[in-house]
Amino acid sequence: MGDYGGGALVVSPEKDGKDLNGSHNPGRYNGNGMPIIKNSGERVISVRRLFEEVDAKRARTLISGSSVRYLIFVVIYVIALQYQKNAEDSFSVQQAMIGLFAENAFRHPVTGVSMTFNDIRTVPELWAWVELRFMPSYYDWFWSDGNPKEDVFKSSLLNRNRVTNGFRWTQRRGQLNECLTTTKYNSFFPFCFPRLSSSGRGTDQDKQPFGPYYDTAKYEYRDYSHAGGGDDGFVVHFNYSLPESEKKLRQLKADRWVDMSTAWTRLDFTTYNPSAQMFAQVEFEVYVEPSGRLRPSVTISTLRSEVYMNSVRDYVQIVLELLVMVGILMYIVGDLKDALVNRSTGSWAEYLGKFWNVIDLIQIVLFVVG
Repeated sequence: MGDYGGGALVVSPEKDGKDLNGSHNPGRYNGNGMPIIKNSGERVISVRRLFEEVDAKRARTLISGSSVRYLIFVVIYVIALQYQKNAEDSFSVQQAMIGLFAENAFRHPVTGVSMTFNDIRTVPELWAWVELRFMPSYYDWFWSDGNPKEDVFKSSLLNRNRVTNGFRWTQRRGQLNECLTTTKYNSFFPFCFPRLSSSGRGTDQDKQPFGPYYDTAKYEYRDYSHAGGGDDGFVVHFNYSLPESEKKLRQLKADRWVDMSTAWTRLDFTTYNPSAQMFAQVEFEVYVEPSGRLRPSVTISTLRSEVYMNSVRDYVQIVLELLVMVGILMYIVGDLKDALVNRSTGSWAEYLGKFWNVIDLIQIVLFVVG
């Protein structure tokens, strides 16, 4: 409210005016009908001004309290998310798969250069990675002393991550010459490769069957839109039999399965780690840029297999999730009350036209969806 001196406040006799009832009462009220107060330092203070400053201080206190409560809610929300995702085990599983397949070097059979999955730039290098790094790491059938592993460990990566059902190799293709806008350069180079998205999709995507000269419709496009999509393309399945997989891989290479129409490929599989209670979807994608260069990338998504398993950690997670739910509910109720108050003094358009009100609505939607 400010510093008004150290003396006792008294009614000032210096100005004339009317009181709140309209009666003439010189010396105690100003022209607006509000009392005039002064202290021993002869500083005159309007009660109206005093009330305004009290209201302003109350408003600042409310804003500060709301900000502190919101920050506490955000902290609890973030911690609850971390508990749900089991970030430590998730990161460990991801790094294990990346280290085994993407960062583990192999030597190119022709050039003799040591390289990793992230170094792939050409189709021959892609085949070399599949044959010399992926297949030996995926089909790890022997212990370090040379003895064969038990069947359950033959399908386990790093002896901890059990493969659920083999792996898939998927590709999406582009229609050649669909991007030509002129024919004056056809005699020089008659092929045009369309620009598709980084996932191999676009209006020029080719879904027609293809294959070698003796069976031009050997490989057919598989549409999984009925199952939510995302996995459609030309898909080849590999089971967990090393001899059969090697045979199928040699056949694909002989058929030039990855050719000049290939715009995107993905090699993926799923594992389960009982120690971390976690599934992992591992995807190695290679996008063919318009320049012809290959651009590799790795995506690993994890999911906890079980929650609320009577451990201290799970009980903490339950408490945090309940606090988040209560916080979101209070947040929604508070914004609804503000909206109704604003609606009583104006229109919905006026309420939604305010920037921070829109931000509040977006936050509520994100919290509920998240």
